[in-house]
Amino acid sequence: MPNLSLRLQMLVLLAVGLLSLWLAVFFDLNRSRERFIKDAEISTVYQAQVRAENARSTIKRLDEVLFDLRVHWDGEERQFTELVKVQQEHIADIAFQIAVIDKDGILAYSNLSKVPERIDLGEREHFKIHKESGQDKLFISKPVQGKVSGRWSIQFTRPIFYKQKFNGVIVVSVNPETFLGNYERIDLGEIPALVLVSDDGDVMGRYPDNDAHMGKKITGTPYLAQNPPVSGSFRRVAQVDGVERIYGFYKIPEYRLNIVIGKAVSDVLSAYEAQKESILAGALLISIAIITLVFMLYRSLAGREEVAQNLKKSEERYHSLFAGSKVPMLLIDPAGGAILDANHAAQDFYGYNKGELRQLNIGDINILSKQEIAREMEMAKQEQRSHFHFRHRLASGDIRDVEVHSGPIEMQGKPILYSIIHDETDRQRLERERRKLIQAIEQSPVSVVIADTSSNIEFVNPRFLEITGYGLDEVIGKNPRFLKSGKTPEETYAQLWDALTRGEAWQGELCNKRKNGEIYWEQASIAPILDENGKITHYLGIKEDTTERRKISEELIRSNAELEQFAYVASHDLRQPLRMVTSYLSLIERKLGPAIEGDLKEFITFASDGAKRMDQLITGLLEYSRTGRSGEPADRINLGDVIKESCLNLEIAVQDSNAQIIVAENFPSVQGYWMELVRLFQNLLGNAIKYSFPDRPPMVALSWKREGNEWIIEIRDNGMGMDPKNHKRAFGIFQRLVSNERYEGTGIGLAVCKKIVEHHKGRIWIESALGEGCRFYVAFPVAEA
Repeated sequence: MPNLSLRLQMLVLLAVGLLSLWLAVFFDLNRSRERFIKDAEISTVYQAQVRAENARSTIKRLDEVLFDLRVHWDGEERQFTELVKVQQEHIADIAFQIAVIDKDGILAYSNLSKVPERIDLGEREHFKIHKESGQDKLFISKPVQGKVSGRWSIQFTRPIFYKQKFNGVIVVSVNPETFLGNYERIDLGEIPALVLVSDDGDVMGRYPDNDAHMGKKITGTPYLAQNPPVSGSFRRVAQVDGVERIYGFYKIPEYRLNIVIGKAVSDVLSAYEAQKESILAGALLISIAIITLVFMLYRSLAGREEVAQNLKKSEERYHSLFAGSKVPMLLIDPAGGAILDANHAAQDFYGYNKGELRQLNIGDINILSKQEIAREMEMAKQEQRSHFHFRHRLASGDIRDVEVHSGPIEMQGKPILYSIIHDETDRQRLERERRKLIQAIEQSPVSVVIADTSSNIEFVNPRFLEITGYGLDEVIGKNPRFLKSGKTPEETYAQLWDALTRGEAWQGELCNKRKNGEIYWEQASIAPILDENGKITHYLGIKEDTTERRKISEELIRSNAELEQFAYVASHDLRQPLRMVTSYLSLIERKLGPAIEGDLKEFITFASDGAKRMDQLITGLLEYSRTGRSGEPADRINLGDVIKESCLNLEIAVQDSNAQIIVAENFPSVQGYWMELVRLFQNLLGNAIKYSFPDRPPMVALSWKREGNEWIIEIRDNGMGMDPKNHKRAFGIFQRLVSNERYEGTGIGLAVCKKIVEHHKGRIWIESALGEGCRFYVAFPVAEA
């Protein structure tokens, strides 16, 4: 009878165990299925948003073309065709036809072919709306089949006006699949659906089988409801092909369009089904194993001897598992803390052999006091606590942080404690590093923002709240678009999302608005955060408030412009009275004629020379103030041609001094300004000829080489040279290093050279010594081909 009762208990426990196992399996399968569905909802919404932003950018490009072309239509087809060719280069990737319909509805122009005698398009919806409304609005048609191209297209149109009266319609035809672009790169499974739908439910484009779905209408979806959200997801059986899908949508309200992306439920759950089969097979095998084990135990109850034998085997298996475990394990006597046994992993971890460990007490390893150790062992023995964090000392003397799972077991009728030890020293070190990193982010002087793949904010640091003026509860869970000021170009956002979609970082400047309405600028760096599989999980934004820096920069630019203008005006106005002084001195000299002699002649000569030098100084100052203010766009200029022109301008000086100028071949080209570069080399060559020794003719050699991303130009002469202490001073304005009695000059020439080089984003320097000639070096950035 007792045996029968024990067997019934075993059967009940078996039934309860199997029921618990299968309930856990089905609960896990259901949770896994819901996770696959949720992941599909999130990914479709995100992909719809990316394509919606691309579609918005594309439509703006098309509208700009319509605006530009319509004002040039005057019925003259040849001239208009040239303009169309230019514009179509900008939209060749999205549009295939540009056409004009005259005010009577007749096709007047098409870039696809010569217009036949008469094609009446007056019945087209866009023509009727523009003609009847008289309003200048962009119209986006339902998909139509072109009478010239024969292709399905969405037509983007605007009215043409002549003297404020309706004079026709300009049309750009776009393949509907343009707005679904790059669908091959999206993993949507075997039965995908990418749809462009108008707010009226018209299918504007669909992948796959675009042409088969043109003209169909969709009803009953969330994005077509009254006051729908901007984005969302839903699940339903498609009206067009009867496939059940999970859809994500994103609205483009300004154009009354919706991007909808769908994944077939069967595709979404394909991986789940494979996982389900694996889990069910595993559960089945475990069930069979449990049933088999219970059946064997059931039979073993036939005799006490067999039970004892099985218990002994079980204990041996336990010891086998204990000894072979890769995790350090100890068996401890709870009465005094003596270590009774240790497996191989424990021996390797602590650095003692088994015999040495069995001679130790747990107090020799655990650095707690004896009283604390006794209290912790008692808690483990009474099962009041099973999870502990200790610090253990190894045989080497090193202290390691360990996590211990401990509890009571019975062996040979004696209670003992088992301890499973996990080394968490590295984990705790990483945790300290993580806390340090978090503290650094919290105290960072720049804003830090982390958002999920739907662009909902999950984290901001205090600096973000300080700059924007919002509280933490006002930003968590929101899209950063609430900071938009409307002053950042939409193209910037399009470039941002294009980079993030490719998994790349983006850097640029954004103009945002604080909570109090104040506008501020910030330099932003936004990058995707990838998991170990390369999948984007979050976005990280690091932003620096540059408002004050921008104000200071703008004020500096304005101040510099005013100073340059002042120098120009002052120099220009000073020349007029100098001309008067020079003129009257000439009149006095002619009036007195031969009567001028002695001191009077010398005084007039001094006055004339002074006026002449003053005029040279003013001319030099004018030249300096004009440098860098040409207003002309930079061009690609060959330096060899520049040097040739400079030599022609100095031809008389070269002949008079019997100078020899040697120019290397194949000088490179740079991005710059012709007149400024000619002035630069003319000044440098003129100085080399001027500051030469009287007893030998000047010799100047020009050569070039490339170093990294710079062209280095060398101008070497055999002249009088320059003291190294004057090298930097030589480029200052009005800095003359020789007297007027020996050489004429204003001290402005090299200052002009320096300003020209810096205007070309280059640098200039001198290497020379007195009596050894000069070597001037000019470095220009390498121009992109």
